[in-house]
Amino acid sequence: MPLPLNFVVIDCETSGLSPERHALLSIGAVTASGREFYRECLFDESKEIDQAAMAVNGLDLNLSSSDDVFPEYAVQELCDWLAQEHPCRWIFGGKNPMFDWGFLMAAAEPAGLRDALCARLSRRAIDLHSLAYWWALSQGMDLAATGFSTDDIYRRIGFEPEARPHNAMYGARLEMEIFRVLAAYPAQTVQADTVNPVG
Repeated sequence: MPLPLNFVVIDCETSGLSPERHALLSIGAVTASGREFYRECLFDESKEIDQAAMAVNGLDLNLSSSDDVFPEYAVQELCDWLAQEHPCRWIFGGKNPMFDWGFLMAAAEPAGLRDALCARLSRRAIDLHSLAYWWALSQGMDLAATGFSTDDIYRRIGFEPEARPHNAMYGARLEMEIFRVLAAYPAQTVQADTVNPVG
C-alpha cells in the first residue's frame, strides 16, 4: 500500500545521545511525496561532545557555512517547511524516532517553539525497527535473536547499511525507501502496535 501523503521521515545528527546534554547538529527530512529538507546547525557551546557520536556523524564542529543556523531556527524552518505541503499534523517515522523527537523538542522548548512543533508533528511516531520486526516475523525470521541491529535490518530487506559518516539527509532518504518497501507488503503482515508514543 502507498504511504500516506502526510508521512515524513526525520533523521537528526547530534553530538551525543542525551537531548539535555548534547547538541542538535543537523536535521534531514523526506516526505512521502519526495520533498526534502536539510539543515545543519551551529554548535551550541553550552553542550557536550561525545567523540563516539562525532565519529558516527562525521561533522566537523570547526567548520560552518553561511547557511548554518541555531538549532531553534532549524526547528522553526522544519515546521514551516512541513506546513507548506499539509496544514495538518504529520505522522513521522524513523530509526528510533523518539531519539529524534527528543532533540527537536530540546531545541524547540527554550525558544517557545514547543506548540509549533507539536502542531506539525503528531505525538505518535512509527519506529522502523518495530515495523521491520513484525515484517520479519511474517517472513519466518526472528531478528531479535540476532541482535536486531539496524544494519541487520537493512541487509535482510535488501539494502546496504548506511554509509559512515552518517548524514541526516542520506539517512532520511534511506529510511523512507525502507518504509516504502515494508509498506508494500500485504497489510496483514504489519501489526497495529508498531506505532509508539512520543512524549
